[in-house]
Amino acid sequence: MANYIGPYDYEDAPLPPNSRWAARRQLAEAMRRLNELSVISTADADALNAICETINVQVDKLAQYPFEKGKLAQMDADKDTLTERRIVSHEISPLTGFSNPVSPPMNTWFDGDEVKARVTMGWQYEGPPGCVHGGFIAALFDDFLGVGQKLTGQPGFTGTLKVRYIKPTPLDQELTLIGRVKSIEGRVNVLCGEMYAGDTLTASSEGLFVHMPPDYLAKLKAQKNTQ
Repeated sequence: MANYIGPYDYEDAPLPPNSRWAARRQLAEAMRRLNELSVISTADADALNAICETINVQVDKLAQYPFEKGKLAQMDADKDTLTERRIVSHEISPLTGFSNPVSPPMNTWFDGDEVKARVTMGWQYEGPPGCVHGGFIAALFDDFLGVGQKLTGQPGFTGTLKVRYIKPTPLDQELTLIGRVKSIEGRVNVLCGEMYAGDTLTASSEGLFVHMPPDYLAKLKAQKNTQ
């Protein structure tokens, strides 16, 4: 297992940075199981109603605690370092976040001049029968190529994303993504990548990203604090 300081620098998933994040990961994993089971279970109405009642009791308990809505709110102003930004962004990402129940999650890392990832999409992500919904494939590429911008030294926000759907992408099977930098022109990064199910190429993508000034996130946080 890798140290968390570089969450995308190791093929193995990073360890949770502390006990609270570890507990949040456990909660997210339990909810992922619930998400998938809710669309494939054959339980009858009485069983489903009873389970729903139990879940709502627990949700009401969780709702009693204060909220920190969004990444900026969860970054401690006294510890707002690059390391902490990486922790928060990685942990609650809707695509790679081990602490986000919406996330598959996709494990991403760097290998030389390439970025790579592995992910298994459960049945809650179904589009065509037995296959991953195309919208989720696009979302995976957006996040994956966005992370890959670390290779450029000037990561930025998505400008355009093109996805080519080559073959149906299967559910409940490990998928592999491989990406690389295609070009860097001024503040514009262009990256391309492929998605494989085993040896089968199922989709490819090209993303154009625009680098923002170093103080852009600080300005966003300051703006949020004044609202």
